[in-house]
Order: sequence, then C-alpha cells, then structure tokens
Amino acid sequence: MKRNFLLILFAILFLVVAITAGCTAKKPEQTTPEEQEHRDESTQENGPEPSDDPSEEEETGEPSEEDDAIDEQETTDGNPDDEADSRETGSNEEAKQSGSTITSLLPPRKDYKWTYNGFAEYGHEMILESVDKKGNETIYKIKGSVFDMSDGESGLDYLFTVTYTAKQGVLIQNTTGNMLMDTGFKDLELIRAPLQKGTAWTQKVKGENGKEITLKSTITNVREDNGQKIYTVLYKDTASDYYEKREIKEWVGVLSYEKLFMNKEGSFPGGYYILYSGTGFKNNLDINTYLPKTGTQLIYTGFAEYGHKGILKKISATSDDAIYEFNGVYQDGSGIEDKFTVRYYM
Repeated sequence: MKRNFLLILFAILFLVVAITAGCTAKKPEQTTPEEQEHRDESTQENGPEPSDDPSEEEETGEPSEEDDAIDEQETTDGNPDDEADSRETGSNEEAKQSGSTITSLLPPRKDYKWTYNGFAEYGHEMILESVDKKGNETIYKIKGSVFDMSDGESGLDYLFTVTYTAKQGVLIQNTTGNMLMDTGFKDLELIRAPLQKGTAWTQKVKGENGKEITLKSTITNVREDNGQKIYTVLYKDTASDYYEKREIKEWVGVLSYEKLFMNKEGSFPGGYYILYSGTGFKNNLDINTYLPKTGTQLIYTGFAEYGHKGILKKISATSDDAIYEFNGVYQDGSGIEDKFTVRYYM
C-alpha cells in the first residue's frame, strides 16, 4: 500500500514539472512589417563586403569595358579592302570636283582666240590649238605671236607658245618665246583651289637665268561678270619688291597681266589686258566681221521708194554664241511708217 502511494506521488510530481517547463518556454516574437523591413536593412548593412575578384562579379545587362573593346576590334577587323575602296572613292570624287573646277577657267574646246593690248603699244594674239586629256590632267596648247610694230624690220622672232596644265586643284603655266610680255618662270602655278578669296600658297619657281624665287601667291578678290567669276591673283617675291598680278575669268582664261619691271634706273609696273572684240571662238569672230557697226544708225534704200533705218545692238554674247538685234522703221512710199525687229542668232 505504501509502495503504491509513492508511485502515485512520483507521477504527480512529474506532471507538475512538465507543465511548469512548458509554460516558461519562449514564445516566437511577433513583428510588424515596419520592424521586419528595418531588420532586413540592418542585415544588408552588416553583410559581407563585395569581393574585388572579377570572377565573383555577378553578370549584368550592361557591357563591360572588355566587351566594348572586343566589339570595337570586331568592327575594326572588317574587310580592309572595303575601307580602302571607300577612301579611294572619296579621293577620286574630290579630284574630279577640283579638276572640273580648274578646267572651267579655260575655254572648253580648241580654236579659241585671245587678243591683248598693253603697255607701250604692246599687243599679242594667240590661238588654242588643242585640248588633250591625259589621266587626271588636261593640257591646253597655245600658239601666238606678239605684234611687230617694226613691220618686220627688227628681225626678231615674235612667236611664242603657252601651255596650261590643269591638274587636281591647280592650273600650271609654261611659256616659250623671248618677246612675250609674261613671266619666264617654269611651272608657275597660276591659281589653286579652293577658288575663293583668301586662298594662299607658297611656290618656288626658277626664272630664265635659273635663279630660284619664292613666291607668296594669294587670291585677293573674286567678282562676277555676266554670271562668270573673275579671280584676281597676286604673286609676291618674298625676297624683293617684285610682284605679278593676273585676272582669270571662267571659260576665258587670263583677262589681264601686270608685273613690276625692275632695272638699275628704277622700277615701274606694266602689262597687258584683253581686247574683247578680238576674243572668242574663231567661227564667231569670223561671222562678226560681216556684221555692221553696232550702236550707230544705219539707213537702207530699196526698190520702188522702199527704205528703212535702224540700229544694230548686241543682246548677249558668250564664248560659244551671240545674239544681235536690229530695231528699225521702214517706209514703202505710202507715207506710213511701221516698226520692225530682226534678231540674229550666232
């Protein structure tokens, strides 16, 4: 009996201890969303530092410098022939452009005639004999003669030649003949592109005595005449007062030339200028010889008391063609006058 009582007491004690332990156990802490967010931030701040090892970097959508370098290399490693062709095409186009600009400074075909008058009764005329294209060059060959004021008594050779070479962006002049009032410089660059005011360049040339001269050349002015540009170019010797000056007109060539004559007694300017009435294509000049004088009243009489009068005037003229107009009044004997107009196209 006593033994059973002890067993029951022991069981009750065990239950009491077990219940007491369960009540004192820690319950899970309840947190609000704000407290949880604060804990997450604290955890991130106190987290491990990011590694400096590139192999441990996480992949992102943005390309790295190495990727950019690879892309650039792939682009550069394109077909080099294509790039060379592109550069060559661009250069060829520029060459054609500048070449065509330079050739526009001279007549487009042969049989063009220039006539010049100048200082101290000087004058000369010349004819464009040929225009030849060789690769990127266009060569103009000209023959001419200086007017012999002695009517052959001097015994001097008045013949000369002029050669113009139009290259990429430059027009070069060479001359032969002792009586031509022009420079004796070899390979003189008359003008250079771009054809605009302020364009300047330095060139070294040799005179007839073989002495080398350095010329500072500048396009000092650009103006227009009937839609054609006229360029004024000044060439100055860097070691003396010597200079030359030219006016060059589109589709015509040199309009005027001036240089400083220097001798022991002093220096003075002289040169020559174009005579338009004697300049143009030969066929047009030949036709002009058959035309009456312009700007003067002309009177004509005819059959059965017919007659008319009027004035011939030039409407327009280029290197290739010209237009003349005759404005007149006629009478047929009835005493009634009537006006009329006739145009001549050449």
